Amino acid sequence: MRVSVHNSCKDFDSYRAARVKSLFNVESGADFSLDADLPIDDGDWKIGLIVGPSGSGKTSMGRRIFGPDAFYEAGGTVYRLTDSMDGGPIIMQRRCAVLAGESAGELWRRALAPLGVAMLRDVVTAIGLRDGMRADAA
Repeated sequence: MRVSVHNSCKDFDSYRAARVKSLFNVESGADFSLDADLPIDDGDWKIGLIVGPSGSGKTSMGRRIFGPDAFYEAGGTVYRLTDSMDGGPIIMQRRCAVLAGESAGELWRRALAPLGVAMLRDVVTAIGLRDGMRADAA
């Protein structure tokens, strides 16, 4: 099966956009194209995970293969900061379902923002307990 993904958006001129562009050696972050020949025509296969760095097309590839109504997961990761973008050791990861037809804003309000708050609270509590602080101290 040949899978082609072509996305485009406004080209942003920010520090974060420059960092992501540098990961992929691109001049413009406004256009993304990915063509892949996948040996999945016979149906005798399973995908457990599509992996890659942020912005590499994981969700676009999954939607192209499974359709726009397929079940997706989103989530959050807390990691120790290093000189590499998203390269530090993972401290905590949590996932949530992405509902069919849900926009990014709806997902953020329903699940990702509360998830991030809970993760931050849990990591800060764990660090405090590790360092001998009481969890109920005000």
